[in-house]
Amino acid sequence: MANIFSWIMPRIREHATEFHEFGGTLQLAYKVNSGQEFTLAWVSDDKRTIKFSDDNCPLCEGVEITDMPGLQYCNLISGVFKAVLDLRGFDGVAYQESCKALGDGTCTWIIKLRD
Repeated sequence: MANIFSWIMPRIREHATEFHEFGGTLQLAYKVNSGQEFTLAWVSDDKRTIKFSDDNCPLCEGVEITDMPGLQYCNLISGVFKAVLDLRGFDGVAYQESCKALGDGTCTWIIKLRD
């Protein structure tokens, strides 16, 4: 994991000086690490919330969980988002909103600045 951050941190510093700029930067990081882009990358009008969705999440591919409601199977991605927020000094949260492995239509992650 340290190798991933050592490669990506200089690029994040160059491309994401403001919170809302993380959309494009994290899209690039996701593509480099998963080989694909998010299906949706959205930034709220107030630029304090970023939402990512992937209809073909590589972590959930072929996984079906029916006996563990509330499990966040591909929450690893939220952890990466939170680590990047912390490294850049932003006070924010990252969490998984939906998960295909649990029967949702897509995997979705939310990143928000705290008030």
